[in-house]
Amino acid sequence: MAPDATETSARGEFAMFIRMRSFSGGGPYICIGYHVLNLYVRINSMKYFSIRELIRSETALRLGLDNIPSDEHLANLKQLVDLLLDPLREAWGAECARRGFGDPALIVTSGYRGFRLNEAGEGSATSAHCCGSAADLVARNGRMADFRDFWRAWLADKPFDQLISEKERADGTPVWIHIGYKNRRGAQRRQCLIFRNGRYLPM
Repeated sequence: MAPDATETSARGEFAMFIRMRSFSGGGPYICIGYHVLNLYVRINSMKYFSIRELIRSETALRLGLDNIPSDEHLANLKQLVDLLLDPLREAWGAECARRGFGDPALIVTSGYRGFRLNEAGEGSATSAHCCGSAADLVARNGRMADFRDFWRAWLADKPFDQLISEKERADGTPVWIHIGYKNRRGAQRRQCLIFRNGRYLPM
């Protein structure tokens, strides 16, 4: 029986996964079949996002750093997508259709960052990116101020850790949106913040 589109996509993710592992010096993942099986199951459950985009890093490839998540961190990525990113993207798509905003696609500019990669990029030592519980997003249609406002309203009755409007300009437009499902201690603080002119402010 021929593979369906989802399975074909998942196989593509495997190829990328193994190439990244080989590139970083870890060797192909041939001997850890259970891990690849778990990856297959998790990839197939994601509707709008993929493991590839959540672990992709040009910096890691350039520096030869291993940015492959552990099983624990992979489970966190799945939780982030299943409970936050996929439902958000579904709701944002409906909002874009209702208001004529155009393409509702969300671009992951930074997802999982292993500790060495996080250090190389001078990220926060307590970053939830390091355990797979946070992502930075950009709206492909460019409606970043609307996206920020929609995010905040949509999260009003949902558990999460942080929503940060990053490098927000005076007109209220962020360069990207950081969203964390939980921090590295598992807490969900429900913080809505603006990062502007080097300072964090309440949203």
